[in-house]
Amino acid sequence: MSGTAPASQTDSTERGLGLASWYTAGRSDGFGDRLLMFDNSGAASLELLRFRPGLAAEPGFEDLLRQRVQRLSTFKHPSFSAVRTVDHLDDGEGLALVSNHIAGKRLSELLDARRTPAGLHPAFVSWLVQQITPLVASLQAHG
Repeated sequence: MSGTAPASQTDSTERGLGLASWYTAGRSDGFGDRLLMFDNSGAASLELLRFRPGLAAEPGFEDLLRQRVQRLSTFKHPSFSAVRTVDHLDDGEGLALVSNHIAGKRLSELLDARRTPAGLHPAFVSWLVQQITPLVASLQAHG
């Protein structure tokens, strides 16, 4: 995946997203490319995860993804994005997960091996565990 996305405006009113501009935040990971979507109405920004084609093509992946999204549809926490939809993008651009965008640093950014020196400082690891533990506990409590 190149990490680039169309810069033109896309009319996605049939999905209830309004007139939006797509742009890449420049982040790609093992799942795929992450893009931000802005709505001209001032509504919350959306984040789109466009799955890698090889991952999306795995037998059963889409069905399991939709099942997990359904199971987590009632889970609400300010540190977790609310998923809006799982959809196939126009023009064969692949399978995508659309969610509300939450500002802040992603865990994958904090642990990016390209940006961090070899090994992590024990104080950072301790802080990270303290931040993540209650979040994972909330998610686990939801089932």
